[in-house]
Amino acid sequence: MSAPKLSDLARVLGLNIATVSRALRNDPRVKLGTRQRIFEEAERQGYRPNVAARALAEGRTRTIWFVIPDLEIAIAREPAWHASDFLLAKGYDLLLAQHHNDEAVLGRILERASRGGADGAILLPDPWPRGLTSVDWKSFRLPFVFLDRRLEGALEAPVVTSDNAGIAYSLVVRLVVGVEGPRPDLVVNGFSLLHKNSAEVARQSGVSAACHDLKVREFRGEGTPANCRKALVLASSEEEAMGIFRRLGWEAPVDFGVFDAWRSSPLPGCRVLVAIQNFEAMARSAVDKLLEQLGGADLARKTPNEELIPVREIRELA
Repeated sequence: MSAPKLSDLARVLGLNIATVSRALRNDPRVKLGTRQRIFEEAERQGYRPNVAARALAEGRTRTIWFVIPDLEIAIAREPAWHASDFLLAKGYDLLLAQHHNDEAVLGRILERASRGGADGAILLPDPWPRGLTSVDWKSFRLPFVFLDRRLEGALEAPVVTSDNAGIAYSLVVRLVVGVEGPRPDLVVNGFSLLHKNSAEVARQSGVSAACHDLKVREFRGEGTPANCRKALVLASSEEEAMGIFRRLGWEAPVDFGVFDAWRSSPLPGCRVLVAIQNFEAMARSAVDKLLEQLGGADLARKTPNEELIPVREIRELA
C-alpha cells in the first residue's frame, strides 16, 4: 500500500489541502479542535510529511549547521550543546558537520549548505587553521557566524568570541599584583603568534599590555630568558603551559595562568589561575546574530562586527 498523501487526508476529513497543511504545521490560524482532528487522522493513516518538499515550498529548512574541525576539539562540544538548545526554542534543528581541516571538504560543506541544505551556519575554526587560508568566503551566500575565532579572508563576517585580550590582562594582574610574598619578575607570554589565530593574537596582546603597565619583564620565547626569582607562565592550555615550563627547565618558583581547564594537581608551591570562558553566552549571541541575518539584517555592515564576551569566572586552584 502506498503512503498516504496530503490530498488523501484532506479528502477523508472533508477539508481543503491548505487547511490540512497549515494544521500539520501547528498554524494557530486553524482552530485547535480542527488541528486535533487532523493530527489524529494523520496518525491513524501513518502520514509522514515530505520534509524536502516543504522546505522547497517555504524556502527554509529550519536547520542550522554547526561546522567544526572534528569532535576531538574540546571547545566544540559545549557551544554546540548550548546552541542546539537555543535553536530548538526558536524552532530550528542544529546539525554537526566536520571538515577535518580539509579545505575541499569545508568548501563542499558550505556549498551544499548554501544550495538549500541549511538556512545558515555557525563556524568554529580549528585553533591551527591548516589548509583553510584560501577559502573564497564571498562566493557563499549562506548566512554564517564565526564562533571563538575567525578565519583569514572573512574579516567582514560577524564573530562572537571571548574578550581574550582583557581576560589575559586580568590573569597577569591577579598573578603579579594579587600575590603574597615575592611577586613574579618575569612573565612568559606563551600565546604564540605562529598559530595565526585571532584568539591567540588577542591573548598575546593582553599579556604584553599588562607587562607594560605593571613594568614586569616579558619573555616571548626568543632567545634565552634572563634569570628570575619567580616566573609566571601564560598559555591557552595546561599542556602548552607545562610544555613551556619543562622546556625552560627553571628551578625558580613558577605560577601559571591558562584558559578553561587544568586537570592535574598544581605543582607544589605554584599558583594556578584558570579563566573559564562563557561558552553559553557565546553560543546564545552567535545564534541571535545568525537569526538576525535570516530575518534580513545585514550584520556585515554593522560596526563592530566582533562581539567580545566577558569571562565567566577566573578560578584559582588549590
